[in-house]
Amino acid sequence: MNFMKKILLLAVLSTGAQGLHAQSIAAGTVSLGGSVGYNQYSGESSSRTSGNNAPNFNNSSETTGKQFYLLPAISYFVADNLAVGLALGYANAKRTDNSASNPTRSYTQYNQTTAIMLRAGAFAQYYKMLTVQFGLTGRLGAGYQRQKEDRNGSIVDNATTYYFTSTNTNTGYYADLTPGIVFFPVPKFGVSASIGALSFNHYSLTNSSYNDTTGNNVSEGAKNDSNAFAATFGLDSFLLGGTYYFGR
Repeated sequence: MNFMKKILLLAVLSTGAQGLHAQSIAAGTVSLGGSVGYNQYSGESSSRTSGNNAPNFNNSSETTGKQFYLLPAISYFVADNLAVGLALGYANAKRTDNSASNPTRSYTQYNQTTAIMLRAGAFAQYYKMLTVQFGLTGRLGAGYQRQKEDRNGSIVDNATTYYFTSTNTNTGYYADLTPGIVFFPVPKFGVSASIGALSFNHYSLTNSSYNDTTGNNVSEGAKNDSNAFAATFGLDSFLLGGTYYFGR
């Protein structure tokens, strides 16, 4: 967020000091670049269950995780300020969950999840230059995506302990609309930033497996389609990018 504030401040100072007018990015320009993002998160929760005909016990859980994004892209300006292009996406997420119930029933569960997502798609991006150096952007993209999630952990139920592993593979498609800002410290290189998007995601579970030390082994084929609309804005969705513009 501090970096974004600096970009905005530089843009304002540039406008006031130079009095320059906005300048288009001309048709025929080729851009090559991408964005990266990283965030960490953690959370805790607790509750108490009680009733006249049920034993009382406490529940507690803790979650920690981290995510990394890498989004390279190449585009061609088919008209002034309007580019179309191809984009790839890679995301790696790791999450750890701990939960426990006590004292009338001793039950604890530990999960460690690693998810890798790959994307390939096309996009159109429009630039609205407010000054020579600063502008707003809007990108509309769509394409194919694949996600593989591996989970392993342990469960302790009273005196019994067992370990498990599971794998889920999902494939599908996405569409998203991402607003952003761009700042040009030099004419051919732009620094961009965004803090969220409106998105639609469709996934189909193509493969699923589960194994544990009690002898449960389950392997299933395709099932379960899911659709999700989302509006994610904030520092958790912050992406910082750099792009070189050939021919500008």
